[in-house]
Amino acid sequence: HLAADAVDGDNIADDSINSEHYVDASIDHAHLANDCVDGDNIQDDVINSEHIAAGAVDLEHMSSQSVDEDNLHISNAGSNGQFLSKQSGNTGGLTWAPPKDLLHRNLVINGAMQVSQRGTSSSTDGYQTVDRWNWAKSNTDQAATLVEQTTNTPDGFKNSLKVDCTTAETTLDADETGILRYRIEGQDLQHLKTGTASAEPMTLSFWAKTNAANSGDTYSVCIIEGDISGNDRCQYRTFAPTSTWTRYTMSFVGQTNNVIRNDSDYGMSIHYVLAAGSSQVTSANTTWSSNTGLKGVTSQSNFFDSTSNEFFITGVQLEVGDTATDFEHRRYGDELARCQRYYFTLNNDTSTTYWFKPLSSGTYRRCQINFPTTMRATPTISNATGVNNGSGGTPTGAQNIDIDHADFHWNVTDTLHLVKLSTADFSAEI
Repeated sequence: HLAADAVDGDNIADDSINSEHYVDASIDHAHLANDCVDGDNIQDDVINSEHIAAGAVDLEHMSSQSVDEDNLHISNAGSNGQFLSKQSGNTGGLTWAPPKDLLHRNLVINGAMQVSQRGTSSSTDGYQTVDRWNWAKSNTDQAATLVEQTTNTPDGFKNSLKVDCTTAETTLDADETGILRYRIEGQDLQHLKTGTASAEPMTLSFWAKTNAANSGDTYSVCIIEGDISGNDRCQYRTFAPTSTWTRYTMSFVGQTNNVIRNDSDYGMSIHYVLAAGSSQVTSANTTWSSNTGLKGVTSQSNFFDSTSNEFFITGVQLEVGDTATDFEHRRYGDELARCQRYYFTLNNDTSTTYWFKPLSSGTYRRCQINFPTTMRATPTISNATGVNNGSGGTPTGAQNIDIDHADFHWNVTDTLHLVKLSTADFSAEI
């Protein structure tokens, strides 16, 4: 029988009660009063990694919401505006990341396939439908295709690019290919630090699917990094899309051999190779090899072998780092402005009138078109049409063309004639 408070801190020698004097499991929840072990009864720093067995603190031993913003302490404070982000690799740790790591991280313009200034469907190769994307068949003598902007998409997207085989070529000649290509200016890639020991890795991610007829067929991805001296470097991968929308990710180590050119010409090309003859293929690899002009991977499928074959793609993202993040969605207006650096179509809504004005000569008219954004290079002009004194036609010519504007001129036979420009296309694609 002990008097109240007979056993307390004043009557117990230091360290006389320790783990050597406890029967295993003799101290547990059943023998502890509520709240007897809390912050007021625990000496500062007595519970640390030295006193906790490995694995003792896990989800099974933590109550719901025991780790929240009130109970979570980060030893090093981030700067204003930073947020906790998953570290690269498989460490599972967290690191402070600045907002810029998520803003503007996608190096691909129009990866969601939402801008299509030229139109939504074309059976002609080249830049024809979805902006910034070039479809090309090379050396084919039978195959025909239709490229479209569609609304068949995975959740979270409203558009995709579709390639449809409309005329089959069941057996490919050795030099035949079918490639969907995207190019990036070299000056936009300098942060990759290519050609140095600290070259950055990068990750490509995209959503793709096929029709049932070619579900599971194997296609290739070829990335080419452009050196100004022509010493390009390549990597080759494969993927096998099915008739269900699936996201694919591919990481590429930093390229330490050659420096990407630092100008407005192409510094990188991404090729989705849907068909490649026997002389156009090589082995898949995970290191940068010299560019020999090959695009496909050995034993890949032939997209042209059936008119039932279809290929869909959207959500294309290329970013610095070895981990794919969620797709960076951009507003339509922002994406359109980026696309107009490479292609601009005048009066796409047919609602604006561009009048020619008289100059010093009474029968000479000029109309200046200022581009909505500075173009990559002096553009090539096509499809210029208008109305001269009530009759449709083509302007006499264009002059003073640069990356910011173009002047059209059109002669008239009477000083009272009205002249207007209706349409024109300006292309500075890579």
